[in-house]
Amino acid sequence: MEPVTQALASIALSRAGLNKLTPHATPILIAAALAPDLDLLTVVGSAGAYLRFHRTLLHSLVGGFAVALALAAIATSILNLRKSKEQSPQKSFLVAFSRILVLTICGVALHELLDLCDASGARLLWPFRAGWQAWYLGPDLDPLILILLIAAIALPALFKLVGEEIGERRKKNPVPRRWALAAFVIIGLYLGFRATMHSQAIDLLESAIYRGEVPLAVGAYPDSISPLDWRGVAATDNTLQEIQLHIESGEKFDADRAITHYKPAKPEVLAAAEHAAAIREFVAYARFPIASVQSTDAGGWHVELRDLRIPANSTSWENIIAAVDLSATMQIQKEEIRFAH
Repeated sequence: MEPVTQALASIALSRAGLNKLTPHATPILIAAALAPDLDLLTVVGSAGAYLRFHRTLLHSLVGGFAVALALAAIATSILNLRKSKEQSPQKSFLVAFSRILVLTICGVALHELLDLCDASGARLLWPFRAGWQAWYLGPDLDPLILILLIAAIALPALFKLVGEEIGERRKKNPVPRRWALAAFVIIGLYLGFRATMHSQAIDLLESAIYRGEVPLAVGAYPDSISPLDWRGVAATDNTLQEIQLHIESGEKFDADRAITHYKPAKPEVLAAAEHAAAIREFVAYARFPIASVQSTDAGGWHVELRDLRIPANSTSWENIIAAVDLSATMQIQKEEIRFAH
């Protein structure tokens, strides 16, 4: 999910009890929860670098643990420089490092968990496996989750301020922790409901017949902030089907409403294009790669692939295209990976 949600979730997690582990727990958790998104900087390089490393390098289990270790070592060193020498440096460092490492692991794990819930996912098993892991439960920015986190953080401070104004006796206040825990419980229930709706969308897509063909693979992606609206994709032998779903609308699911994308009638051209490194990298990235083949003025071919999981008009950086130019003799002349917009 986007960085604001990640940061607010880390603050709420700190207030839920982790802030008792060590001084400055909240900024450490925020840093750990945001650190995996440093691979967003690959967008400055090229679309190819972004495709290879975003939600891969620092979002994998190996990369995430390395990030947690590095942050824990840095944070412990900084805090040790600021504290008094009451214990031996080695003992003080090891004790502080172990507690801070728990924080950084929790922060990175929180980031990974939220990313698994959105429409993109992550390559958790990279570099050992290239596949994506995702639950596709909600959009990158979910207003309800954002509101719940803001409420869990802001309302306890507001109520405390009001209480002081009316002269209530100051006492130890467990309210912030209760609000944080309540927010996480409600978010969990909300995501559970979205998971149920997602499962129903998948069942509808799998049970349908598309232009006389059964689906070989299907996917349902959050189409809006509503948990009832999904964007479905179904792959058959010869087509890719794209359809909007509204769960529990009372209407019968009609597969004939799907937009049909036919596979190109030039299999020999696609076979030649598959030898390009750009195409191989893109196919490893895409869930539902769809190809278009056009002849060129020179008698060759221009092949483009995009991922049907992402709407064609999306301005997201995830909307990536792989393109290859072939000569009339099917030799690769040019290949590139670029952003669609």
